[in-house]
Amino acid sequence: MPNYLFERFSDDYYRLINQTGVKQASPKQEGNEKYNSCWDGAISPDGTFYFSLSSEGGKCEHAKLVKYDYNENKIVDCFYAGDLILPNIRHLPASKLHTSINFLPDGRVIATTHSTDRAPHHKEWMPFGHHNHVWEGFPGSHILVYDPKTGKAENWGIPVPRESIYGAKYDPKHNRLYMIGFMRGHVYSYSLDTKKVTDLGKAAELYCYRLALGADGNIYGCTKTGYFFRINTELNRLEDLNYRVPEYPGNYVNNTWYRYLTCARNHPSGKYMYMTNLCADDLFKLDFETLKITKAGRRIPKDGLYEFPNEYSSHATDAFVIDKYNVLWYNLYIWTVVRTEDITYGGLNYLMRWDIENGKEPECLGVIGTPERAHRLTTGIEIDVERDILYCVDAGRGFGSEGPCILSIDLSQFRKNMYTPGPVSQDAYL
Repeated sequence: MPNYLFERFSDDYYRLINQTGVKQASPKQEGNEKYNSCWDGAISPDGTFYFSLSSEGGKCEHAKLVKYDYNENKIVDCFYAGDLILPNIRHLPASKLHTSINFLPDGRVIATTHSTDRAPHHKEWMPFGHHNHVWEGFPGSHILVYDPKTGKAENWGIPVPRESIYGAKYDPKHNRLYMIGFMRGHVYSYSLDTKKVTDLGKAAELYCYRLALGADGNIYGCTKTGYFFRINTELNRLEDLNYRVPEYPGNYVNNTWYRYLTCARNHPSGKYMYMTNLCADDLFKLDFETLKITKAGRRIPKDGLYEFPNEYSSHATDAFVIDKYNVLWYNLYIWTVVRTEDITYGGLNYLMRWDIENGKEPECLGVIGTPERAHRLTTGIEIDVERDILYCVDAGRGFGSEGPCILSIDLSQFRKNMYTPGPVSQDAYL
């Protein structure tokens, strides 16, 4: 008999995290009517959390870079990509920043655009059908740079014509920006010193985005089908790591759809990196000295959060962080890719805490959100270790004020009451 954490649709299924130290901000309705998603969030060295307001719902809009003002609990605009890239209305829009927000040594933000929405006269977003069309295609992703000291942003141009950059990572040692393409799966190296772009070759089939900077100075990734690779930044070349994310019994999404890397974090010791792959049952560990990848432990509590709605379901994690006590915090949810129920229910993301180094099991602390709004899908989690503040950004559940929201947790306060159950969500969206 399976031992689940709770029953679907029970009070515990809807129970929020304890609200001590928690606050949440949503976008303003005015000026954000066309934004409904977020797939990029990063924390700067000075502790500012930046993320993107993006369009993937047919509104044909260009992305925004925004930041969260923690003290005022509000979202502040940084730039609108449409003001920077000289867009043509017949082109696919630069609708998103996707896992590409990085920080230069002088404090500037650097990011690349990505297209996930249609042009106004197209009926659907069809990048493979339109991207190389002379008049109606996608010119290519732009490198955009924002200076928080002056509030000014600039466009550094298109590094790869007719390709949409799905993820990017800055290499501070060599002053390079490494990027991976959405459609072709090639990795590109852009030197900020010489302004030269080098195609390092094909690393993935397609749809591969997360690039992670290791404590050893190299950059790591994993393909859609689960093959890990490394960008050797000293040699500026791709290297196979000879490890594949395995299949798991009953794990439909992992075994048939996606095994790519969603997040990776360096251990404070600098000796290894923890990694999550979207629907893999395990957390993985990469040793920088040996380049050996091993299973660090099962990230799913008991036999699962609750019983799957059907056989086309899996547990998924999009992001995690390591706090000052070397404890892991991550989101966990059940993703059903083929729905067989007559009713479509709103999604729920749960905040997990895992004291892995002390041999503890993963703990579910409740639904990420507040009584006013629960997170549908948490796409980014970051931590300000010095101030002990956790940030969670939501993918959004609509447009305008229903777009991506940001939740912050003062962990120094939250830990005191984290095991005291929070309120049961009354969010009508669910």
